[in-house]
Amino acid sequence: MRYALERPHHYQLIFGDTPMSQPPAEIEAAADDGLLALRELVQSAQAQNDLVAGSPRELATIIWVLLHGLAHLRLTGHLHEPRAIDGDTHLEDLLTMTLEALRPATASGGTAPAPKDSEACAVSVPKSSRGACQCGIATR
Repeated sequence: MRYALERPHHYQLIFGDTPMSQPPAEIEAAADDGLLALRELVQSAQAQNDLVAGSPRELATIIWVLLHGLAHLRLTGHLHEPRAIDGDTHLEDLLTMTLEALRPATASGGTAPAPKDSEACAVSVPKSSRGACQCGIATR
């Protein structure tokens, strides 16, 4: 997320709107490595009970899709009031709410509280005046 917001033009070059019909093997390998890294973060978060049980591959895909959707909508200016929560000022809130939905339920029916360590966030956004992302999905 941070990468997309800090380098929007490069992000658009990588994930633009024109898919490659036959990407070179190097690009396929890089894409596979990226998703494998996310899958490993999911497995780590599951082992620490910070993420719901389920297929790490499927959960990594869900998180990947959600993050790309948030990044794209934020970069293209579609996250704004009154239609949606403002992406310029509340992106961390959107990210936290999205990832909180993937936290395991506690015995009382709620979700376990997210760690407060901003360095623990694998998908943190640039820090705002309110602090850093507190999603707690994976530790570094």
